[in-house]
Amino acid sequence: MAIKLFSFEYSNSYEYFLYCTIKNNSELKMLKYLIMILILFGLSVNIYAEEYKQITLKDSSIIIGKIDVVDGKYVITSIENKMMIKEKSEVIATQSYNLKLSRNNQFEVGATLIGPGGLNVCGGRIVGNHRFRGTFGVLVTDIFAVELEYSYQIAGEKDVKLYLSVPLGHSNFSDSQSWSYTGLNLTSNIYGFDIGAGLTIGTGSFSNPQLAFRIGYVHQFDF
Repeated sequence: MAIKLFSFEYSNSYEYFLYCTIKNNSELKMLKYLIMILILFGLSVNIYAEEYKQITLKDSSIIIGKIDVVDGKYVITSIENKMMIKEKSEVIATQSYNLKLSRNNQFEVGATLIGPGGLNVCGGRIVGNHRFRGTFGVLVTDIFAVELEYSYQIAGEKDVKLYLSVPLGHSNFSDSQSWSYTGLNLTSNIYGFDIGAGLTIGTGSFSNPQLAFRIGYVHQFDF
């Protein structure tokens, strides 16, 4: 039985889940909606992001957190959500602190569905605004896929992040079809919930361009 999705018909194969050529307005609109949702999410994260300070106290200790003035005293809430009250004379300096750049020694590991290989496991390293991820995908005996991805964080901080990503990958299918590609995606990680959408171009059994989409859980942690 043939299954039709995004202007393609496939039988006895799983690749209709993964590769979709843009051939009509409805498919282009779907991609636009996905990209717009991710962009609006990134803008809202930047607007409502909390401003952190590096606070130096008189005893030379340093606290990362928020600082407010209440009744002539400093109320400091650290990044660990510990609150303390200090006299103004106890605080000798404050300066802006970029939390997302400070989290420059993180790793990530998780699993995603759909692209590039149906069922995927991934791992990566985060260095400042830069993320490097490798993905291995396999769906029973029908699909084998490998993908390397470079991402740059364009919005967010702490546990909510938006990335602009460039993948480089290759997929093989049991019916002798293949796809080698690169592209441009918007991806986000929200408390581990990982989602991405974009376009890929390449060579193989599919025509250009292709819709790219993935969803899963990828845990990012300090090391």
